[in-house]
Amino acid sequence: MKSPAPDQSSAFRPWFWVILLALLVLAGFVYGPFIQAILWPAILGVLLYPTSQRIAAYFNRKQISIIAPSRDPNDKAIKWGRRPLEGIGNTLGPLFTVLGLIFVVLGPLSTAGIIAVAEARQLVAEINAEAEPRGTTLENLAHEAQKRLQPTLNTLGFKDLDLAAVIQENGTRLAQNSARPVAEFLGKLVFVIVITLMSLVALFYALRDGHKLRGPAVDLLPVRREEGNLILDRLVTTIKEVAKAIVAVAFIQGLLAGLFAGIIGIKGAVLIGLLTFVMACIPLLGPPSVYIPVVITLVLQGDTGRAIAMLIFGMAILSNIDNLLRPFFIQASMPPVGLFFALITGVLFFGPIGVMLGPMFLSVLLSVAEIMRNRRAELEDAAPAA
Repeated sequence: MKSPAPDQSSAFRPWFWVILLALLVLAGFVYGPFIQAILWPAILGVLLYPTSQRIAAYFNRKQISIIAPSRDPNDKAIKWGRRPLEGIGNTLGPLFTVLGLIFVVLGPLSTAGIIAVAEARQLVAEINAEAEPRGTTLENLAHEAQKRLQPTLNTLGFKDLDLAAVIQENGTRLAQNSARPVAEFLGKLVFVIVITLMSLVALFYALRDGHKLRGPAVDLLPVRREEGNLILDRLVTTIKEVAKAIVAVAFIQGLLAGLFAGIIGIKGAVLIGLLTFVMACIPLLGPPSVYIPVVITLVLQGDTGRAIAMLIFGMAILSNIDNLLRPFFIQASMPPVGLFFALITGVLFFGPIGVMLGPMFLSVLLSVAEIMRNRRAELEDAAPAA
């Protein structure tokens, strides 16, 4: 009697998982530094896909054509004529969506940067014009800052502190000590620019070809196809709900910032509120990118009282209210307490993108729990009665 042939698939299975684990670890080392450039396009692709499809449908209806050469099969002569571009909207839709995103994000940032540079130049010019001729612009700034901050320094017990003397005595050392942080900052800035450009390119391809990945992604999940579709649908719903919550909370933050600035008498309260709303929609920046420059400007103007009030309000309210309000704006069949901790732990572990990843992981966890509950119910229904 012949012995049964060995099951090659069962012998291969352990090695398959070892190789898969090794590949995943290697992929983590290779793509780890660029995880932001992978995750952000995936998330933004889900949010902007309907807009991209509408733009694509518009261009496809227009039947865009170009003048191109063609060869006549009879006389083999080259003739010029109009040639329709079939499906050109499938490329133009994602392209215009990415360009629109750049305009929406960079427009307010550029405006805020121009205003900040103009205000800084005006402040330096006023200080140089009002201050006595003491030497360099840095020394003039130090003397003017000393004069405007002296009441606050006296209150804090630094009555004998002379900023100009400190700069004069330690100017060379300050320059040497600041060289390394400046170089590190420039290096990080270049890295951020490269990651941003990579993210924009990846977003274009995610909008154009991302829908083709749904089927393979469902097939790779170790669950039934309908269960895999349930997980992906929950993820899409969670991403959209979190995005709506971010915009809603950002509106509240901008409203509070503008109202508080107006109440304490800061000029440009409406602009402060508008910029706070825009920056709060960007997880990498947030309200501190608005109220901290406002505080610095108030300090340099000698308005220490309003500066302290704005700083306390910004740190206590504007920077923390989002974690409290977002769970109440997310309507994705998830408990508010779980969402609260998902948002907090997501930001702590993953940084700004954790605002999305935390709720997404919670959504997957709840979906898996529902799948297990349904399977157990199926087993109980299929079991024969005792």
